Amino acid sequence: MRTLLLLTLLILNFVAYAQTPADIAAKPIDQSPWVIYPKTFNSGDEISATVKPTVIDLDGQTVDIYITADRNENEWNADPSLIDVRSTGAQNVMLSGATTEESIVILQNTTELLGISEARPGVAYDLVYDVNQDGLLNDGDLIDGIDRVGFFVVDDMELTGPYGVDSLYYQSEEGYWQTFRLFYPTEIESLEAQPLVVISHGWTHHYWYYDFLGQHLASYGYVVMSHRNDVGNGGALASTTASTSALENIDTLLTIYPELAGGLLDGKIDKNRIVHAGHST
Repeated sequence: MRTLLLLTLLILNFVAYAQTPADIAAKPIDQSPWVIYPKTFNSGDEISATVKPTVIDLDGQTVDIYITADRNENEWNADPSLIDVRSTGAQNVMLSGATTEESIVILQNTTELLGISEARPGVAYDLVYDVNQDGLLNDGDLIDGIDRVGFFVVDDMELTGPYGVDSLYYQSEEGYWQTFRLFYPTEIESLEAQPLVVISHGWTHHYWYYDFLGQHLASYGYVVMSHRNDVGNGGALASTTASTSALENIDTLLTIYPELAGGLLDGKIDKNRIVHAGHST
């Protein structure tokens, strides 16, 4: 019984002081709740950090704040060393304040953070409060990012991306509604499988209206499908018919894409990374 009690106390002690996942990357706002925790920041944005006192009370605590390249949980377990990506390194801060608003810290030199990796917009980072200041992610530290990306920084996508763009038109023998335009990077043969963006138009619109968006996103490496959508007269039934035609077009593309463009697209669409965009009927 005594052994079991000691073991229980050891487990509870470990849990209490293990690194804690928390929302940290923050943006102050002018009204309650005074701070939000975005997952995406534009390049050049000011990025702040704060932890809700309900998670842990750090009032009066001195910590080192690290912005690191993103790692998943297995990678952090394999290498818990903290390396700040900013030229000035980790930020030493004495935290003060009994509320979330009062404990906000403005992070230094966040304008240095890259917002594009090769051709892909968006770079992932993790944010760490090194509470024991030993340069390692371990007991008692707080991390925004161990179980998912802490936050992304994204460059301005107004400019055209680095790839040339090709396109094709497809209409299925199965029916009028299985019709789409497909845009993809000219250099796709030399690329790994790319994310797919599906654009579903709404009432009074047409799938050709989105050529500009297909061209633009494909210049960043995405494969983009804009399809004909059965939106009817825009009434209640259109929600069903539009959903059906969208799914049918997606199924058709994912079935026949290895044969499109003379086989050029075979293996070039990542079925695990699909974004569905558009607007209502």
